[in-house]
Amino acid sequence: MTHYAHIKPCRRCQKPYMSSQQYKSICPGCQAYRGKKARCPSCQKPMRRQHRTQAQPGPCWECKGRARRERMVCPDCGGYKTQQSKRCAACNLRFYRGPRSHHWKGGRYYTQGYVMLWAPDHPRAQSNGYIREHIKVWMDAHGNLPAEYSIHHLNGVRDDNRLVNLAAVPRKWNRSYHVQRLLQHRIRGLEQQLADGVAAIV
Repeated sequence: MTHYAHIKPCRRCQKPYMSSQQYKSICPGCQAYRGKKARCPSCQKPMRRQHRTQAQPGPCWECKGRARRERMVCPDCGGYKTQQSKRCAACNLRFYRGPRSHHWKGGRYYTQGYVMLWAPDHPRAQSNGYIREHIKVWMDAHGNLPAEYSIHHLNGVRDDNRLVNLAAVPRKWNRSYHVQRLLQHRIRGLEQQLADGVAAIV
């Protein structure tokens, strides 16, 4: 009876080897290593039974777990992160914001009719690093804004952030009789400018 050599993977080390026995499933290296006490190449501790029959054993389960836990430490804050990510969720929010963000639109966008500007170093900036433009314009011209005051648009247009269209009023006065007086004063000033312009043209 003629026997032919078969090339097939080893059942233990998964390496291909040549064998003339059709039903043999272990390579000669694993067969010779069977029964010997293997040691972990990292910590030199005796391997478990599942690893003792491998010709070239890798690190033990404890060393694998330790290496996996080291890969799951955030390099910025030392907190927990997933194995696939580079940083933890909190550090990702701080790192990928502003010009590094995937949704960067030049540091200016609209929300609820207001214009938001990228100014992370501003004292009134929000947690995402943006500030409403009308607050920044008023504070650049007049200084610090008290906490109990808010900036009101005189003509009611939220994206009209000209300095002449902004007024700082107490929060309890907002949308009250005092705001109406400011609006009336603003309207009278505009009407006077229009009248002066028409008179100059005539």
